[in-house]
Amino acid sequence: MKVLMCPPTHYDVVYEINPWMDTSNKPDPKKSYTQWKVLFDLYQRLGVEVELIDQVKGLPDMVFTANGGIVYKNMFVSGNYRYQERKGEEKYFQQWFVDHGFTVKTLTNFQGGEGDALFYRNTLYMGYGFRSDKAAHTEMKNVLGVEGISLRLIDPYFYDFDTTFCPVGDRGVLYYPKAYDKEGQARMAAVENAVAMTKEQAQHFIGNSVYVDEKLLVSFVDDDLKKKLAAWDVEPILLDMSEFKKAGGGIKCLTLYIER
Repeated sequence: MKVLMCPPTHYDVVYEINPWMDTSNKPDPKKSYTQWKVLFDLYQRLGVEVELIDQVKGLPDMVFTANGGIVYKNMFVSGNYRYQERKGEEKYFQQWFVDHGFTVKTLTNFQGGEGDALFYRNTLYMGYGFRSDKAAHTEMKNVLGVEGISLRLIDPYFYDFDTTFCPVGDRGVLYYPKAYDKEGQARMAAVENAVAMTKEQAQHFIGNSVYVDEKLLVSFVDDDLKKKLAAWDVEPILLDMSEFKKAGGGIKCLTLYIER
């Protein structure tokens, strides 16, 4: 497994583009870096190869590399940000992947990178409604040549798909039904080994967790979650991501898959 991370050298909350953000509730720089470094170190201990991209001053959300795009084989499909506050990130992620030998593709429609598109059992599940346009899903499927399923997000607190949908390897997927419209709820209920999260679990960003070799890196755990994961022989590892939640992000937001 290989991922891309961005050290939080210029991380801050200086604008409000989702309901979690409040410019009067600033993240602590030292605590933010410590939380990021704990995640970075844990990945390395678990055998995950971590690549780094430098954060650019004036782009405080660049730490959330998942929004940079989505990688499939040797192709990088760049995110096309809806919010002008984040548009400046695009060229830096595109250049990083060019420099590392990837074919870089861009989209016509708005799309939030891996924040709104995740693979589960070789199917690309994609969210739309806040950061991404549904029309981008057709583009993504055509560019990547993969099967895809679209899900409409309806709760602004779950504005990114990767806060609602967490593949636990190929063992199963955790999802939050109330983040989707009725059609999306029915679609997810029919997915093999799809297990619904509770509201409390979703609000603590269990949907934004990362699976690594029979372990799930989480920012919250309760007895119910332990039981759900035990059924898949998966162990939760608890991490504090409080400073990044101030910007509406978590473990997966800080992580872009290069190789799964």
